[in-house]
Amino acid sequence: MTPPAAFLLIIGSFRIGWGDMLTFLNTGDSFNKARKLLQDPFTQSKCTMFQDMQLGMTHVLLKHLLSDPKEFDAHLKRYSTAVIIEIAYGHKIISDDDKYLELTEANGHYLAVGGDWGTTPVDLLPVLRYLPAWFPGAWFIQHARDAGAVATALRDYPFEEVLRKLANGTACKSFTTIGLEALKNENQDSDEDMFRLRNAAGAMYSAGSDTTWATLTTFVLLMVLNPEKQRKAQKELDAVLGVGRLPNFSDRDSLPYLECVLWETMRWHPVVPLGVPHRLSEDDIYRGYHIPRNSTIIANTRCITMDESVYRNPSEFSPERFLPYPEGRDEPRTNAVFGYGRRVCPGRYLGEANVWIAIANLLTAFNFSPIKDADGVERLPKAEFYDSFVGETVAQMPSKGYEF
Repeated sequence: MTPPAAFLLIIGSFRIGWGDMLTFLNTGDSFNKARKLLQDPFTQSKCTMFQDMQLGMTHVLLKHLLSDPKEFDAHLKRYSTAVIIEIAYGHKIISDDDKYLELTEANGHYLAVGGDWGTTPVDLLPVLRYLPAWFPGAWFIQHARDAGAVATALRDYPFEEVLRKLANGTACKSFTTIGLEALKNENQDSDEDMFRLRNAAGAMYSAGSDTTWATLTTFVLLMVLNPEKQRKAQKELDAVLGVGRLPNFSDRDSLPYLECVLWETMRWHPVVPLGVPHRLSEDDIYRGYHIPRNSTIIANTRCITMDESVYRNPSEFSPERFLPYPEGRDEPRTNAVFGYGRRVCPGRYLGEANVWIAIANLLTAFNFSPIKDADGVERLPKAEFYDSFVGETVAQMPSKGYEF
């Protein structure tokens, strides 16, 4: 299956800078080459090369939370962005006015306010793409142009910085430097190959931060709402770590309950609840239903993770569901949160590790609890979410709704 034609129309005709990203490529040679670039460095075993970066940024997150806990959401967003940028380009974010952060924020803004996929005017009536920007109601024309400039800068600026640092010998190891070295060794460093690598790094940068951030905000919300689960995970951490150290990746196999907390957080509210729409490349029949070629297919990931025939009391946050009998219910973990088939997220192991190391350290260093009113009664926040680039997935919990 390939991405929906309507959305590709926005990408291609309005040149907003996403048409050459892996997610929106049609199946074929270009798709295969782009996927290989992203998939090869991020297998489950090769992801370990980035663990020092992930651990270092996690410690920075803890310091920021300790110094200013009320801005927890901003700290989680910065961590999510910073860890992806360092892995993608070898660049360390050390200040809030970093250009990489500015590009990420601007890009997220344009994606969030551009309308839902398949519902914008040009999706419904493609001929509108020919309208001039000044035409009444044609806001999407100027929006696409502005978004295109940001998307291009997000893709080009970091990549050019890596090339500059490589030339003067100051580049740090990253996905981009690894890719450049591989292209050179394989004599595949043509303009087309370089452009493909540039887009692959940009796809990591643009998509990886929001998904990690959304998962972490949901995790914080769930810890506040489920103090007994929080205490159980902390008890396990204390037993493994002892006194005086923070967790690292070598502890992961010794923390089965924390692993369940990770997977239950992703199951309870997937960061992309309806996945990425696809377009059927040929006629198909599914359970007796004929689905014509070019139909837009939407996978209801949230429905899958809430399937009552698979998960008992699916709306309940219960990490124990994944533990084997008799400790738990031995229910299956779902990979649906990372997509399906050949278009499953190639960075899923990296993203999973980004979240795991963060929640392990957060639970070791902090307690999450609701604030109390003047009478000493706890004020639990509501489990509400608001729209972001990754869907209706970011936990809405104002700074006054919790305490560390």
